[in-house]
Amino acid sequence: MKSVGEIRISEIGRDISYVALETTDSSLIANYPDMDVWQDKIVVSSMNQPLMVFDKKDGHFCNTIGHIGEGPESLATDGWGNIPFWIDKANGTVYLRALGDNRLLRYSLDGTYLGNVAPAFTNEQKINLFFYYFHISNDTITAHNKYWFEDSPYIFSFNAVNGNLIDTVSAIIQPYPQEQISSNVYIYGTYIPFGGMGMFHFDYVGDKSARIVLNSPSIWEYKGQKYLKESFIDTVYSIQGHSLIPFLMVDLGKWKWPYDKRFEKDNSMGRISVDYMFENDKFIYFHLHTGLYENRNNSYLYCGFFNKKNGTTKIMQGNALVDDIYNFLPISIRKVTSEGEFVGLIQMFDVMAWEENNNTNVLPFFIQSLFKKDEEDNPVIVFIR
Repeated sequence: MKSVGEIRISEIGRDISYVALETTDSSLIANYPDMDVWQDKIVVSSMNQPLMVFDKKDGHFCNTIGHIGEGPESLATDGWGNIPFWIDKANGTVYLRALGDNRLLRYSLDGTYLGNVAPAFTNEQKINLFFYYFHISNDTITAHNKYWFEDSPYIFSFNAVNGNLIDTVSAIIQPYPQEQISSNVYIYGTYIPFGGMGMFHFDYVGDKSARIVLNSPSIWEYKGQKYLKESFIDTVYSIQGHSLIPFLMVDLGKWKWPYDKRFEKDNSMGRISVDYMFENDKFIYFHLHTGLYENRNNSYLYCGFFNKKNGTTKIMQGNALVDDIYNFLPISIRKVTSEGEFVGLIQMFDVMAWEENNNTNVLPFFIQSLFKKDEEDNPVIVFIR
């Protein structure tokens, strides 16, 4: 924290590629897009739109998945019109919450409906899938309750086809004090604040508050092993059956944010909370913030990389990595693919704004081609290899 600088893309990769998503009347992406990648497909969600699938090689629009509205195949949104989705990293099946939040709908990447699944708990009323983050692989769904209270399961896994329970994990956190909530609000915005496309802000009696980003990634998988990073817990755990096994620790030193102080606003500016992590063969990427603020735009947000080979850590304020390869727009990392590529998304209106203030002639042809588009065209997906 005493030597916060900038992180250059050349420090984590050797090449950047840009995939401009095709813009047609049937594939127009709306506000606040989010995306994920599986093999040769890019899947995108945006406000009040079904999922859209594009070809990873050239950005060609392929098809849509699901629909918003009424009916047995209707999708649940996050309250602002976006559709949270998860992809089985082993077979590409796409999962989305059904309207009512107690089932997941299953689709193939070509948009074919494959049925629905719900965890086979005896008291289904206690399961509200709205509050869960999911990691899905090999037809197994691991669900992590981001807003845990005592009457609901904390972490559990179930079969993604028939719903049969596989394992449950006992909570390592304290339940949220629901009875002490004085007000709450759902804040919608860009991907940067705390990870994810929206955030619940709770105010508690005694001038305390909490923030929960439901779709901020808390579980990831690396080489077949699943890991958990819980908010305000400095230990990263491997998930092994019904047990959580300590795997590594984030040593925050004097910046440690004690778990029993997690709701306190006073003196929180000098404390760090790690929000989420991604991992590939060479790096662990992490996003963090300091302090609790009424205005989320005033929060001190950082990102960093841990080099797994030499054991060094580097962080920067914000999460826009400097492009020192092509000297083009900075890139914020949103995902990591199964092949280890870091993935970002840039909007066309940012491309057009950059063009107005910079010399485009020094850029390679594949970047110059972006300037032929319109600022209202679909976003560009960026891959760092």
